[in-house]
Amino acid sequence: MSNRYIKLSFENAKLFPKNVKTKDFVARIDVNAKDKLYFKRCSRALIEKGSFKEPITVHQISNVLHAFVGERPVPSFRKTFYKPDEFLFNLANKSFLKIDSPKITKIIKGDVFESYIPEFTKVNKSASDSWTKAPTIQWFKVKKFMGEYYDEFIILINTSLGYDVTKEPFETLKNLYIKEGVKLDEVIKFLLEKQKTPIVNFLQKESPDRSEITKNKLLGETITSGIDTCFFLNGEILVPYEQSFVDKLTKNSTNILDGGMVKIVGIFYEDEITDTENFTLVSEISDEKY
Repeated sequence: MSNRYIKLSFENAKLFPKNVKTKDFVARIDVNAKDKLYFKRCSRALIEKGSFKEPITVHQISNVLHAFVGERPVPSFRKTFYKPDEFLFNLANKSFLKIDSPKITKIIKGDVFESYIPEFTKVNKSASDSWTKAPTIQWFKVKKFMGEYYDEFIILINTSLGYDVTKEPFETLKNLYIKEGVKLDEVIKFLLEKQKTPIVNFLQKESPDRSEITKNKLLGETITSGIDTCFFLNGEILVPYEQSFVDKLTKNSTNILDGGMVKIVGIFYEDEITDTENFTLVSEISDEKY
């Protein structure tokens, strides 16, 4: 080991396990046959090798070192046209990593596996097609849902009922068919012809499913956040002391993995670090993808 090390401490680094059932899409950049850049939208599940087998590899640590000195991190799973700084990448390879997060043992089909303890976390993206259950429906939503048939619908229902329904909240029309009956027959027929069955259900049912109106491409009201399973990792990184690296430092904290905070604790001599046996040389950690 080196004589001196820069000790980094990280906490709450979220590691999301690979999900082959995900419906997420990602944007990828590439070059076509004419050497022109283009963006391609593809399913994350179809990416053959979109995760590392190990939770933290030389690539994540290299990106941390890049961020500390104001250099651009290099994506691990997207095509890029720049490479990591060779000095910083080699420095990351010479570093030592220790993850303190506890593990549990699982037995799956007779095989024994070790895994970090999974936890739930809030994410700023909902699951695919997770439509909101709207508590109320307003006229502007009905107008958007009806599209080109809105004006004709309003004229027809106003004529049938004898008053301007838009002067009252749309919610007052719920289950109105029970009260008005045959007055609404022409309205119901019109809505069915135009394939606007959710409005029919609203007029005829005591407890209509309002999401039938909002969960469509015209309105697309989805839940704006969701939950997912991840592992929260805490630990330390020992970076061999290099004066040229220290001279370029522009900050003393940055991020690692998803939302994890890593900060510089200080500079320590080797004999001041008492638990070196729990650290692993980063160059010995596999960066194999799967």
